[in-house]
Amino acid sequence: MKSRECEELIEKVSEFPPLVAYLEANFSRDVYLASHLLTEADESPFPVHQWVDALYRFDGWLNTRGLSLSIEEQIGYVGCSAQAGSAYATLTPLPLQVLEMLETYGCDQAIEK
Repeated sequence: MKSRECEELIEKVSEFPPLVAYLEANFSRDVYLASHLLTEADESPFPVHQWVDALYRFDGWLNTRGLSLSIEEQIGYVGCSAQAGSAYATLTPLPLQVLEMLETYGCDQAIEK
């Protein structure tokens, strides 16, 4: 059963089937993570769908490199990217900022699978 928070997230990305599938796979049973993501997105200048898209792309980046990182730590990384680029929120979407950060700095906390 999906949490109310996960349902809220899914509603906000319902136009993007890959993001819905990502949320269902990673957030549907964890009320804390879904709530944490909603809170972080609400406190940033970026909309929720950009946060979910950023996490989805981050997950792909990790998988391509055979790396693993907890979703909570991924949310933290996206949050740092959001803060670093908040002055440019209208110019560069959050998913692209996250990918630029990953390509430039990597992610030291990620471990090999």
